[in-house]
Amino acid sequence: MKKLIVMCLVIIVTAVLVGCGGSGSSSSPNNNNTSSLAKFVGSWSGPWVPATGGPSGTGTVTMQIASNGSLTGTTLNTSSNFSTTFTGSISSSGVFTAQNNEGASGTTTLTGTLSLNAQNQIVGVIQDSSSGSVGGGISITLSNSAPSVGTYFPLTAGKTWTYSYTLDGTTSTVTFSAKGVTSINGMSGYQIQQSSTDSIWYTLAAEGISEVGEEHDQESSPIQPMSPAKILIPATTTAGNTWNQTYQESFIGSSGTSIENLTSAGSVVGMESITVPAGVFNALHIHIGTTGDNTSTYDYWYAAGVGMVKTIGSGGQQRQILLVSHN
Repeated sequence: MKKLIVMCLVIIVTAVLVGCGGSGSSSSPNNNNTSSLAKFVGSWSGPWVPATGGPSGTGTVTMQIASNGSLTGTTLNTSSNFSTTFTGSISSSGVFTAQNNEGASGTTTLTGTLSLNAQNQIVGVIQDSSSGSVGGGISITLSNSAPSVGTYFPLTAGKTWTYSYTLDGTTSTVTFSAKGVTSINGMSGYQIQQSSTDSIWYTLAAEGISEVGEEHDQESSPIQPMSPAKILIPATTTAGNTWNQTYQESFIGSSGTSIENLTSAGSVVGMESITVPAGVFNALHIHIGTTGDNTSTYDYWYAAGVGMVKTIGSGGQQRQILLVSHN
């Protein structure tokens, strides 16, 4: 295994979210030319096997890449029980540099260039530049460790998101802000406020993230609760997961209350690389179609630690929402 560290590492990292974080591949376009680091950010782990001319045995690799490009990782040869650790960085263009600690054998410098392909895989070659030699290596398949479903839609008070909002061809800029847990007009949950008159309430529960209801003071029926709360992101975000839900949306105003009976059919499409004004994000794609007294079709993309980065769809009106900035 020690020979492994001074040889090149052929890295193929498959971006797969498991458990609550989701799983799946994408046919999204190649975004290798982006200047964003977001496509590399995450915690990765998985098995390695010898590449041509590589070491004997098999093992595992972990790698954590932060939003500023700094990274740490480990390698383990499970056949010989020999492990190493490395620390370094990766640039927005994929230039990789790391110091690899081999214990008593000393430290070597690893360099290379990585890129994201159309299948959301990080591919490339890393070699030991200490000696300048290029030998065999290891082929690695790493999965992006599963974030909890809540990380896809941060609801902590103080978070803000600014979007480019296009409605039937007219574009404006809107800002959403998280107000924490509040209760009004029978709706209780995490409040996301769009303006002084518009808010939506959400819950984070065993079934995932759901919408409790909306308030739009400038409409004739401003109070719009849902029963039960409408699932937006399921707890299991594995690609291919589907769900169906029947619910009612009430419209309460001064002239009375009307009720729509609705059925939503949702599916987890998988992880995709999405480019919006705020940058490039590895995002969870959710599709939801609604039928009944009203019909709509929407596609949403959520990035872990960020929230919603893109929405497109129609429900009487054509909408496109793109993330411009967030904090």
